[in-house]
Amino acid sequence: VTVSVCVRGTWTVDYALYEQAAKLLAACGARLDEAQFAGQVTLPFTLLAGGEQALAQKARELCRGKEVLTLSAPFYAPF
Repeated sequence: VTVSVCVRGTWTVDYALYEQAAKLLAACGARLDEAQFAGQVTLPFTLLAGGEQALAQKARELCRGKEVLTLSAPFYAPF
């Protein structure tokens, strides 16, 4: 286990986009925590710092231009 600079984030999507969003997070190197299912699906994740912009761009494309990610300030964590 290596301690790295990471960011935590959440991404809330409609049920129809859940599987695509989860695959996109994995493709960008994010570690997905347990999804929360309510009116929409909230995907909490941890990502190595520096990957936020690439993920945000792909997320906007999937969600047709909407700003959909919430990200924390960078912090050190095992990753």
